[in-house]
Amino acid sequence: RRQRLAALLPRLRADLAAGRSALVLAPEQTGVAEAAEALAELPLYLMSGELSDAQRRRLFEELPSSGPVVLVGTYLALLAPLERLGRVVLLEAASSSYKLQAGARLWVPAAAALLAEAHGAAVTSTDVVAGPEMLAQVAADQRRSLALPAPRLHVADLSSSGNWPLHPDLVRVLRQVQERQRQAVLIAPRRGFSAALGCPACGWTAQCPNCDLSLRYHRQDGRLRCHQCGHEQAPPQACPECGGPELEPVRGAGTQWVASQLAGMVPGMRVLRFDRDRRDDVGPLIAGEPGVVVGTTAVLRLPPLPNLSLVAMTLFDTHLAVADFRAEEEALRILLELAELWGPRRPLTLIQTYQAEHPALQALAAEPPDAAVEVLLGRLLERRRRFGYPPFASLAKLQLAARERNVAADAATALVAELRRRGAADDEVLGPAPAPVARVKARYAFQVLVKVDRGDRLEELLAGLPARLGGARLRIDVDPRDVGELLE
Repeated sequence: RRQRLAALLPRLRADLAAGRSALVLAPEQTGVAEAAEALAELPLYLMSGELSDAQRRRLFEELPSSGPVVLVGTYLALLAPLERLGRVVLLEAASSSYKLQAGARLWVPAAAALLAEAHGAAVTSTDVVAGPEMLAQVAADQRRSLALPAPRLHVADLSSSGNWPLHPDLVRVLRQVQERQRQAVLIAPRRGFSAALGCPACGWTAQCPNCDLSLRYHRQDGRLRCHQCGHEQAPPQACPECGGPELEPVRGAGTQWVASQLAGMVPGMRVLRFDRDRRDDVGPLIAGEPGVVVGTTAVLRLPPLPNLSLVAMTLFDTHLAVADFRAEEEALRILLELAELWGPRRPLTLIQTYQAEHPALQALAAEPPDAAVEVLLGRLLERRRRFGYPPFASLAKLQLAARERNVAADAATALVAELRRRGAADDEVLGPAPAPVARVKARYAFQVLVKVDRGDRLEELLAGLPARLGGARLRIDVDPRDVGELLE
């Protein structure tokens, strides 16, 4: 990110010299702060959701008379009254955080492009890698590629090891980190202790009463929690199915489990957690003290650690298993983002996986990785072209939810019939089908994907659809970033 921001500076200086302002959008507040620091030499204003109404009003009053400036902010900065807008910059352009989770569920880059078009402004996108959509939308002579960092990569094949959740190779390196008083970051697939609590005798697992999901086991307080609806309960004393007394965590180690394992395998090492349940103070590590941070992908928002010698993912496969056509691209993106944690030295990157020969890992292992990553992204782009997915189509997810399964299913069937009546072709409508997680928060969900070649065609098919169909609530998500997500 620091390199990309440094490469952006000359363009912003030229815009200001030409009397034009620039809008720099970041997907999250941490990105706003980082950009503000990197661009501090420019006439700068900041805008995010952290501003009070009074502060936002004062900013809106100042901007029209401030001359050419650079405004850095989250999506709210799209509303700012910038005079003579000459450039809109999207930092981390493919970040899923640009997808608003409420209201119209706006995809911010699409709104930013419309704003730029209205002002005759240029659009500049930066990202850790040029994904399929960027490759298709930005001509080769308009792209500038910075060299990808070449990691010292080691892949630990879990299929050849009975150890869980830490492969012997990872334990060995962690002990070296401790001996040398260095630092490590471990990324676990989820928060909590385990994916579930189950009975080894009959295979029963504790399920959420409101969702078709297992309850996550949090050992620290001895509770079972659903990370979707918030339901929580105490574990049963015995298996409800067979009466077996020995219930135990099911494989699927979360941050709490990994941290507890580390305490036994590398005793005396400082172990901190960084996830939604718990965010320990990482200040001592930022100051250079030894230790290890165990977290979810939230750790990717931490600043570089000065004595980092190991970055590890405990289960890479989790990122490949997402029910979305972008899963492989996003998994590659996370691998490349690990370099954002690097300090002055190049740490060892250790990936635990059951798919040791996966193309993303092979691309990252190339020396240098640039050409191999480009080939892989080209293949992903061609796959999108072959099956007619964005950027070669406009996509919308229509989801119908109801308390009763048959009500949701009948409404989804009626919705498809309505789309057909409006002229939708067979290859423009996919479904209906149950959502990847069929019941969440005591509501059954069925979904329909509408996939057309033009945005105006999509608008034509969706315009005026009712909010409810046969007792089921309809939610529409244009430009979905997660095909399997339940729409609120």
